Amino acid sequence: MNFRAWRHIADHYTLCLSALALLSGGIFFSLFSQVVLDDTTRVCNLSSFLYVYKDSVAKLTIEDILTGELHEDFVRTTGSTPNLGFTQSVFWFRCDFVNNSKTSRQWIVELAVPSVHRVDYYVVHGDILVKEGKSGFLVSKSQKSTQFRNPSVVLPTFPHGSQVTLYAKVSSQTAILAPFFVREYTTYLSYDRTKEFLLGIYFGALAIMFLYHLYLAISLRDRGYFWLVTLIGCFGLGQMTAVYGYLADWGVSTIAPWLPWLHWINFVAIFAAIQLSREMTASKRYVPRGDQALKLLGMISLALAPASLLISFSLAERLLVLFNMLPLPLFTFAGFMAIRKGHRPALYYLLAGSFFITGIAVYNLMYGFNLFPFSTLIYFVPNITFTIAIAFLSLGLADRIRLVTLDREKSKKQALENLRRALDAERKGRKLEKELSHSRKMEAIGRCLAGIAHDMRNLLGPLANYARLIKVRCSTNDSIRGYVDQLDGSAQRLRELTETLLNTARKKPTTVTHIDLNNTITEVTKLLQHTAPSNVSVANTCASSLPLLTGDQSMIHTALLNIGL
Repeated sequence: MNFRAWRHIADHYTLCLSALALLSGGIFFSLFSQVVLDDTTRVCNLSSFLYVYKDSVAKLTIEDILTGELHEDFVRTTGSTPNLGFTQSVFWFRCDFVNNSKTSRQWIVELAVPSVHRVDYYVVHGDILVKEGKSGFLVSKSQKSTQFRNPSVVLPTFPHGSQVTLYAKVSSQTAILAPFFVREYTTYLSYDRTKEFLLGIYFGALAIMFLYHLYLAISLRDRGYFWLVTLIGCFGLGQMTAVYGYLADWGVSTIAPWLPWLHWINFVAIFAAIQLSREMTASKRYVPRGDQALKLLGMISLALAPASLLISFSLAERLLVLFNMLPLPLFTFAGFMAIRKGHRPALYYLLAGSFFITGIAVYNLMYGFNLFPFSTLIYFVPNITFTIAIAFLSLGLADRIRLVTLDREKSKKQALENLRRALDAERKGRKLEKELSHSRKMEAIGRCLAGIAHDMRNLLGPLANYARLIKVRCSTNDSIRGYVDQLDGSAQRLRELTETLLNTARKKPTTVTHIDLNNTITEVTKLLQHTAPSNVSVANTCASSLPLLTGDQSMIHTALLNIGL
């Protein structure tokens, strides 16, 4: 066989292999572009099987989709959960299902985000529309295709080996995430009951924490607990209404008018979170400029609460997302600065924020990027982390109350010490004032005594002189002389008493002389006998003979008189 023959065989062989590859690739693509439902199917993530079409004008109907030439315009989604963001457009999703089950089974297709505003489902078998339904946050409970909380539809029973196509028309003014799942009916019931049970536990825990911290806020009259209560109440109410769709369960048939109030609640929750962070990080004390920025953001968010009733829903939704993100760097910076300066409640605050942000991140990574497989546990991660965050915030507030109590006790002790010192000073001042008053009184008495003694001395001068004159002229008459001697002695003693009063009342230069202490004590005793009360007796019990002292007569006299007084 020559070279040309071998080359001809090789070309035919290559052509066959290429055709086989194309055929097998087509079969492979065809198989993996359809969801095969068999007896082993329990749950299946549809992200890899979805096709999506963007309806920019939001006017297409299912008839336009089925009868028009739009089938080729549907684009295969990527492996991650479709994340279409904020948009005014309507998106059509398509998914093909093949029944390969040998037994009669029912399957439920759900969009696992209850906050999506409206989802219209259409099930097509061949070219015939066999079932349609609607669901979503804005659809009243009586009009939903199923009574489950997530937007869902029950696929109709179709023959073994046949195929049905599901079209889902999704419209929402919130960010559109499209985590579609198909579950076997009994599996979905178990999943939904478990989810509802966990939601009941979660909101029950929030209610208990709300009431407990409300009691603490009232009893302690602390602003930190008041802001925590506000945050728990608004966040929990916002989750129950805007996220999990409890408005329909509460009997609200037309939900659209309530949508702006949901933003109002969330803006108040942001304001409460900002005020709580300021309290727990003591930003006014440790980060004054950061505190001013937080205060400004808080006032803007509070102003946006009533303003959200007047602006469009989509704009309010974007502002809400923005104000959820803006304070985070300031929160973190204020917390770290407070920890650096020894403010321990800020540590609890950062731990609470870390848990909550981690929960939100895990939730978004599961929905938006499929980094985590969808599961009930991860679905409730934000709820779990928010509960843990509240626990840390409560511990931080308790520690803050402890620090405030210690500061108050320290301030009270300091105030009591200052009061004691002030009272001591006042007591000493009163004592000094009393002593000064007594001194002035004694000085006045002394001046009075000096005046009296001076007048007595002036009167005693003539009396003593006349007594001496009589004594000279009557020197021969002994009987008269005795009387005159007594008169002269009395005048002399009165002169000495007068001199004593004068020495007591006025200051004189120190004169050191020899002093007979008995005479001085006798003089003082006589003076005390005249001034003592009637129930006090004054007696002199000095020794008969005492040695002479050297000193100032007036100072000794004054000292003895003070002792007697």
